[in-house]
Amino acid sequence: MKFYDALQMDPSILKRKIAACETRKEKTYYWVAMAVRSALIVAFAIVFISLLSGIFGANNTPLAVALFCMMLGIRFVNFEYCVGESLITLAAVLAILVFVPSLAALLPPVLLIPLHFAAFFALLYMTTQRPEMGNGGLYNFAYIYLTGNPVFGEDLVRRVLLAIVGYVICGAILFFKHRHQHKTVRFHHVIRKFDLTTPAHLWQLRMALGVSLILTAGQVFDVERFMWMGFACASLLSEYPYCGSTATRFWQRIVGVIAGSCAFFVLYQILPESMHMLMGPLGGLCLGFCVDYRYKTAMNCFGALMLGTGIYGLHGAVKSVNKGDRPVIELLVANTSNKAYSPVLMHLPPYLEAKAVPEKLGRGKTGKILVILDSEKLPKLGITRASVYLSRFPGDKVGSENEIPVSVALLPDFSKLTEQQKNNPPQITLSVKELEFVDLKPNQKKSQTIVISNTGRSDLNIQDMQVFSMALAVKLKKRVLKPGESTKMKITVLAQNLHRVKGTPRVLMITDDPNQPMITIRVKARLKSSEK
Repeated sequence: MKFYDALQMDPSILKRKIAACETRKEKTYYWVAMAVRSALIVAFAIVFISLLSGIFGANNTPLAVALFCMMLGIRFVNFEYCVGESLITLAAVLAILVFVPSLAALLPPVLLIPLHFAAFFALLYMTTQRPEMGNGGLYNFAYIYLTGNPVFGEDLVRRVLLAIVGYVICGAILFFKHRHQHKTVRFHHVIRKFDLTTPAHLWQLRMALGVSLILTAGQVFDVERFMWMGFACASLLSEYPYCGSTATRFWQRIVGVIAGSCAFFVLYQILPESMHMLMGPLGGLCLGFCVDYRYKTAMNCFGALMLGTGIYGLHGAVKSVNKGDRPVIELLVANTSNKAYSPVLMHLPPYLEAKAVPEKLGRGKTGKILVILDSEKLPKLGITRASVYLSRFPGDKVGSENEIPVSVALLPDFSKLTEQQKNNPPQITLSVKELEFVDLKPNQKKSQTIVISNTGRSDLNIQDMQVFSMALAVKLKKRVLKPGESTKMKITVLAQNLHRVKGTPRVLMITDDPNQPMITIRVKARLKSSEK
């Protein structure tokens, strides 16, 4: 077998060939083919996605990722009907992927299930007549990923342009690879064959219903990054032919997620920060050797957690610092243009400094921006938010595409505490840290009370309190509590403002309790279902 032909094979096929080999030389040959195949796919993915993201904006990276997956799938699997109508179908598929996610973000909840179901079923029915070939998973992934990352305005225009580029690339591959196949089959022939007793059609309906329900639930209940729920659901339901092993896959997925997450966390802590960017590609490389569902799930965790870390940080969305700290954060940058590039951060607030290393990047080179935080210059305790902007070219303007949100939580300085103070600290105790308001009427105001107590040995000072929602009103009777003393905090939900709130409303308190300097109270509130 030619080495090129070996590179085209799936890892499962290569592993079967390795098992059947009689000599060490043959086994080594196929192991090398598997490694080279995995490395080439990862390298090409990085170049392809980075290039398209650089041209069409970071907010359209999800579509670039989806196009990469579709491009690999179309090489081997067609739509099972003539190439002319397949090209029309490809245009319809990309139209669904571009416009439906943005539409879903604007529609009322009652319309989400029929919209997701219709769009998802249409995708599968147009592209996946033979689910056993595995190409249905590519379109599942693309739809869910883009639904979790909708765009509007200029970003939507750029996404349309990117879709046109993707259509040209994928359409060319589809034409040259499959133009001689299924010449007499038309799409209307496929429609006429629809039968609820056919396993493939039942699979399509099951996938569409399951994914549409889970995506709707994520959007209705405002779950952050709900697309991960969709990925998990699609993965569990993707089995074909169906043999009733969904429960087994469920437990295998749990095991894989736990194992992958633990491995990621260990490596993240061990490796120097400069190598963290390599962990995603590492997971991709290892994925190229995986056949078992558990191992695939574990390796997929690397990419997912790397993405999550890039969005939220390993320890959450807000970086906590003590007064007097000067932490340094590294932002990795790459020059994907044909000219030299000088990375610059614009609109820096007084408490941030930035330095590019190196100051100028050549074509195709990577570097980093060191961002230094001077906590002494932060305006107040608690959370301070700002936005800085990465200049991508001379004369670049600020906008959502190059915006980098910065959130810092400033905590009191406990480094100068005496031994007596360390041994006799205040201790804050709350009756609850989460409140729930259900079945609110549109104009209703409803309150609940939290009891705050000092169970420590010295005075407790609530030094700052911040409310992160226009739907909340908060009253605190006392800010200084002696040992054994308690006070009440009244939290009122203003139902009329709930529709303007994204995420879960929160109340933040900064205290001089060295063990709990920052406390967050989450407030879950929802209107009556009939009055949303």
